[in-house]
Amino acid sequence: KQAVEFVGLRKQRFTLHHTSDKPGEATQGKSPSTGTKRIYLLRHGEGEHNAWRAAEFAAGRTPNAKRHNVGAWPAELHDPCLTAKGRADASAAAASARALPRPSLLVTSPMRRAVQTMDIAFSDALAAGVPAVAHELCREAFHGQDPSVYDSRLGRDELAGLFPHVDFSEHVL
Repeated sequence: KQAVEFVGLRKQRFTLHHTSDKPGEATQGKSPSTGTKRIYLLRHGEGEHNAWRAAEFAAGRTPNAKRHNVGAWPAELHDPCLTAKGRADASAAAASARALPRPSLLVTSPMRRAVQTMDIAFSDALAAGVPAVAHELCREAFHGQDPSVYDSRLGRDELAGLFPHVDFSEHVL
C-alpha cells in the first residue's frame, strides 16, 4: 500500500501541517488533531566531504570525487563522517530536540554522517530506548554512471557493526 501511495497510484493518507519554530505552536491557527503523527526532519551536520569540497574551491580547484578517479581524492570521502563542526552542529540540534515531545521512532539515512547526527541530536531518546531504523529512501541520491563517492555508503553489515543500536536489516540493501 505504501509503495502504491509513494508512486501516486493511491490516495495518500496523510496531510502536511506546517508549524512554527516554537514546538507545539501551529502557524495555520490550529494544532493537529490528537493522535496525529509528527515528523521532524534534520539535515546531517558538516561532513568531511563538505570541508574537503570547501578547501578545494578555496584553493581554486574544482573538486571531483568520482568513481573513475579513485586515486585522486582522500579515502575518507567514501561515506564520510562528521567533522568537529558537524558534531557541534548536531549537539546544538540536541538542545532543540530535547524541547520536543520524545519521538516514538527515529529513522535515518544509512549514511554514516546522518547516523552520527542522529546519535548526537537524539542521544536522550536513544538512551531512553527509542528504536532507530535506517532506510534507503532517506539517503542522498546516487544517480548516474559516475556518481560522487560521498553519496555512496559502506555495506549494511559494516554499518550495523559500527552502529549496533540502529536496525539496518529491514530497509537497507
